[in-house]
Amino acid sequence: MTRRTMFQKGEVHNKPSGFWGMIKSVTTSAPGSENLTLIQQEVDALEELSRQLFLETADLYATKERIEYSKTFKGKYFNFLGYFFSIYCVWKIFMKAS
Repeated sequence: MTRRTMFQKGEVHNKPSGFWGMIKSVTTSAPGSENLTLIQQEVDALEELSRQLFLETADLYATKERIEYSKTFKGKYFNFLGYFFSIYCVWKIFMKAS
């Protein structure tokens, strides 16, 4: 939107013509170009924030689903099996070490 406004005001020029036009483009900048770069940096930062918020939201939904699953009979059964096999493995390691 800023680029369009700058173009309508005549602040954005096409490629400079000739040798002096190239030198002028290197030594000077367009009147609104600093503002445009600041806006672009802000947009990039906000897009990254949006990505991070999306990832956090997806992670929260996955955690919520795991909690709801752990309350079902099947979830409690698998939780019990996990504890059982953990104790079994520790016992086997202890017996092997003795």
